[in-house]
Amino acid sequence: MAKWRALFMRLFAFVNAALVLAGLGFMLMIWWGALALNALRTIEEPYFWHFFVGFSLANILFLAVLGLSAYMLFTLRQAGLYALAAILVGELIYWLALGSLWGHPTLGTSAASATGVGNMGISPQVFIAYPVTGLLAMAILAAVGVWRRP
Repeated sequence: MAKWRALFMRLFAFVNAALVLAGLGFMLMIWWGALALNALRTIEEPYFWHFFVGFSLANILFLAVLGLSAYMLFTLRQAGLYALAAILVGELIYWLALGSLWGHPTLGTSAASATGVGNMGISPQVFIAYPVTGLLAMAILAAVGVWRRP
């Protein structure tokens, strides 16, 4: 079972690393467009820049912890599984909180307009619904005994 455990931990590490690199690439593109090209200067929502910067900082935090978990999983440390589970739950809560922000009477339009461009760091995860599919895969692997210590 230890061989399967190592294989799946490194598989999660590879997926995490790929998502971190893709997310960083997307963030660099959007920030370059925002700052160097002034591409977002026409946005007229009053709190757009506050949300844009806040969402971007949250994305940097998510990517940093996801990258840390990738490193720990690649080196086959059990703490990598805990870090991965924590960050996936955190991202799931974050996405649900974003939806509730949109309904706010004064901040809603600013939050909604900044959501698409401010969350480019974790946007690659949306394509595979990683917070949900990652947690589901971890639960299935735990249920079949792959995560148990040898």
